[in-house]
Amino acid sequence: VYANQTDHAAADAALAATTGTFVLADNAAEGAARAAIMTASAQIFANVKQRPDTVWMSPDEYAKWGAMTTTVGLPSSPGINDAPSAGGSLMGLRVVVDGNFAAKTMIIGVASFFEHYETVGGLLAVTEPTILGYTIAYYGYVGDFLVNAGGALKRSAT
Repeated sequence: VYANQTDHAAADAALAATTGTFVLADNAAEGAARAAIMTASAQIFANVKQRPDTVWMSPDEYAKWGAMTTTVGLPSSPGINDAPSAGGSLMGLRVVVDGNFAAKTMIIGVASFFEHYETVGGLLAVTEPTILGYTIAYYGYVGDFLVNAGGALKRSAT
């Protein structure tokens, strides 16, 4: 439960910190979708002088890219694995799939610009005389930060 909540907080923070957008239509054909990613990558490179290396996406985006085919029926992105935990690669970008992202979430960026800090406090037990027992909790402190806002762009659907 704790790990899922901290992951959810990190996903929300990454989406909120990414203020720049790139346009990608909901049912874009292969060519238009690839062009959108290349345009976003070029913009990030122009912003921070580093090539983006990662694409973070929600499971529905992962499924869409994994199912996309060329005009002759071949997979458009053969580097995307069948296992969502592994992710694979999309046009040279490492794919990270996170179920805590909202639907239609796709962020392209430089992974080293996203920072996540966590201090786990651990298990805490407090005696509760009114119930003749204990209240048990698990706690920690989490902080997320995007070093340079120009280092990431999120998908904006049309």
